[in-house]
Amino acid sequence: MPLSITYAAVPCCPKAGNVEGLNMYIHLGGEKIVRTSQLVAIFDISIEQSSKLSRQFVAQARKNRIVETIGEEDPKSIVVTEERVYYSPISSSTLKKRAHHLVDL
Repeated sequence: MPLSITYAAVPCCPKAGNVEGLNMYIHLGGEKIVRTSQLVAIFDISIEQSSKLSRQFVAQARKNRIVETIGEEDPKSIVVTEERVYYSPISSSTLKKRAHHLVDL
């Protein structure tokens, strides 16, 4: 499954059109937002059932207490960052669509 991200540019410097100095963020659902620079991968939740390796990865992350479930809805995607693993209620396909929309702007 290809990596899917969505992001928003927040200027940290006053020069318009200056791409340098922009922070990109991904909204994972609820009130959780992370920097895209911290993002490693986004997977559809079905990968947990279809891949032994992904089950082992999540089990190890749980053991290390770095798994966080966002909101109360059923998770639709697994988001891996440099520091945590999130269960997100936003589907990986929705995140991919948002990413493509913002790239086209």
